[in-house]
Amino acid sequence: MQEMVQEAVSLLRGDHNSITEFGKLLAQSWRYKKSLSPNVSTQQIDDMYEAACDAGAIGGKILGAGGGGFLLLFVKPEQQQEVRERLSSLVYVPFSFENSGTRIVLYQPSGLA
Repeated sequence: MQEMVQEAVSLLRGDHNSITEFGKLLAQSWRYKKSLSPNVSTQQIDDMYEAACDAGAIGGKILGAGGGGFLLLFVKPEQQQEVRERLSSLVYVPFSFENSGTRIVLYQPSGLA
């Protein structure tokens, strides 16, 4: 799994590789991680991940711990609407990459409590 980090960096920095390969690397990483322990995932997470892939997601990973978090998915733009519809029971949190560094952000879809 450590070797995959350098491969990911190379894919993201390189001009010759398709960004789709990065999504495939996420999928491979997820399979490796799940093989480490049956406690890495749950049936509910596996079902969501499988539904996303069936709708067009190339790969993804879970972020967070302790019973909460996010399912980060790599999806080509033309497939994103279908994946959102398939996972419509979940909260969609849009994001984008930027070069400005780390910032603290609060996201509460129902407003501040």
